[in-house]
Amino acid sequence: MNQHRYTLQPYKGMNTRYTCPACEKPKQLSRYLDAETGELLPDHVGRCNRESDCGYHYTPRQYFEDNKLWVNDATGTRTQTVYQSPKPARPVPQPSYIPFSLFRQSLNQYDQNEFINGLYGLFDTEITNDLISRFYIGTSKHWPGATVFWQVDKSGNIRTGKIMLYNSLTLKRVKQPFSHIHWVHSVLTKQGRLAEFELSQCLFGLHQLRNQPDNRPVAIVESEKTAILATVYLPKYIWLACGSLSNLSTEKLLPVAGRSVTLFPDLNGFDKWSQKVEELRPVVGQRLTVSDVLEKRATDADRKKGYDLADYLIRNRDPLAGWALTDSGYPLFWDYNPVAVPVQSLSSPAVSVNSIRTVTPLPLTLTEQTLQRMNQRNPVLQDLINQLDLVNPKTGQPFRLSNQ
Repeated sequence: MNQHRYTLQPYKGMNTRYTCPACEKPKQLSRYLDAETGELLPDHVGRCNRESDCGYHYTPRQYFEDNKLWVNDATGTRTQTVYQSPKPARPVPQPSYIPFSLFRQSLNQYDQNEFINGLYGLFDTEITNDLISRFYIGTSKHWPGATVFWQVDKSGNIRTGKIMLYNSLTLKRVKQPFSHIHWVHSVLTKQGRLAEFELSQCLFGLHQLRNQPDNRPVAIVESEKTAILATVYLPKYIWLACGSLSNLSTEKLLPVAGRSVTLFPDLNGFDKWSQKVEELRPVVGQRLTVSDVLEKRATDADRKKGYDLADYLIRNRDPLAGWALTDSGYPLFWDYNPVAVPVQSLSSPAVSVNSIRTVTPLPLTLTEQTLQRMNQRNPVLQDLINQLDLVNPKTGQPFRLSNQ
């Protein structure tokens, strides 16, 4: 095949420039065309003109290889000698979404959520409540104490939710007598509440990108827990999670294309993600890198345990209170100053994130949970608190003895 058969479409006015599929900027994509036929290749095969800010470049070679369109007629093996015109593509099925009402119902009962209880033991009330609101952490009844990590895309659609059970003391996932992981769409399908469901996952935490400046860096880890915890320790990044080592894909990373993106794989995953990056850079951009910070710090024991970034972040804890400590030995929450995430509308036009935060009761703190149990044994405690006008020294608000 002629190496120069496919070239970028010459500029003949703004009608020859198109919307970039990565940065979504209009009139920025130069598409490739077939010089022999004059036909344009599919609308995502091209190069973004915003090379420094976006860097999207999906070449004809990549398109042919990804779609197995180069075939040697004699041997049946793929070569670069014969190009067969692609067959008409099948319609891409539209993703299904979880009903907003079910998502909303999960944003409560945090006193029964073991993962949230673990966050309260690690951080203070302000930090934990911020993380709940920021990531839309939900509570599931699938297992007592279980958590739902919702996948909310940039448009506010609920793609699905991962149900997991954690130990509140260790913040480790419960794996005995079986691995406690399930999916909301699977549960609803088995219950007959969803007739059909076309699963199309997105990065956990992706909704944070809405209205965020392009120059704010993004960090991607494997687990949802790590993304949540790292938000406290390294707030300069927008923390996202892909779910597992093998879940890093071009489709998932397209929404972050053009940004400065750093991948933080778990130990034993550095090599795999480093190889994957070479495939992803032409689409996601040249500012996609893999951090080797864990590789440099890991011991042999750490590698055997498969440590991730979260294991290192929360390693330094107060031996009595359990609080997360800084390297200087004082509670981490003293320094916490979160970068604000703007309120965005979700899939229900009448309900916003702001209304979720105000309508949904915030969980009781550990102190309030203790006082609640004491008040159940001796109700005079409530009267005493009211008479003395006692308030929570951290919030300045009255102690709550119920989560209503």
